[in-house]
Parts: sequence; C-alpha cells; structure tokens
Amino acid sequence: MRLIRRLQWVWARMVPGWSTILSFLVIGFSLAVFVWKGPIQALAEPVDLDFHVFYVAGQMWSEGLDVYDVELYRHRMIQQAGAEWIKTSNSEEAVYVYPPQAGVLFSILSRFDFEKAFLLSMLVNSGLLII
Repeated sequence: MRLIRRLQWVWARMVPGWSTILSFLVIGFSLAVFVWKGPIQALAEPVDLDFHVFYVAGQMWSEGLDVYDVELYRHRMIQQAGAEWIKTSNSEEAVYVYPPQAGVLFSILSRFDFEKAFLLSMLVNSGLLII
C-alpha cells in the first residue's frame, strides 16, 4: 500500500509532459514493432499456403462449383499452389473445411489477381488488429 502511494506521489510530481512523451514513445514503439513483425515481414516472405486455400475456395464459389468436392478442390489447389502444396499436404486431410459462409467472403478476394488479393487481405487483417 505504501509503495502504491509512493508511486502515485512520484507520478503526480513528474515534470509535466514527461508522461505524455513516455506514452507516445511506448505507443510509437508498439506500432513500429507491429508493422515490422506483421505486414512487412509477411509481404517479404512467400505467400503462405493457407491463403491459396482461401483464394481457391473463393474462385470455386464465384464459379458456382462445389468446394466440398474433394477431387475438384484438390485439382484446383494443385493448379494454384503447384508442387509445393502436394509436398506439404497430407492427401487424407487436404480438404476444404470452412463453413459455406466463408466462401462468400473468400469470393471477394478471388475477384482480384492473386498478388493484389494477398495484399488486400494483409491490409484488412492489419486494420482489424489495430482496431
């Protein structure tokens, strides 16, 4: 209890402006780390295979195809992600598992070419994290 009172007393007598400067430094540092660890590193690395899943599902939804058709979905994933997807996916588990409503959201991404869609998803995800 005495420690808390002492800290309150010290904080109240700080030079006006120090708390504001300290607050801005902490917030600025946090935002810089967020931007560096989030969008900048994500855009510098190859696109994660998860995004291929979203993009292919959106394409199939837009074309009126059944994303739960395992063979068709795997065929489209091989076309989109190539040999890398074959190496990293277990053939038994490589199916679309998201609810049908997600296909509607993914179809918005599929209206753009792949690189622009990835950038858009990064911007939306970063914006939602900031909010």
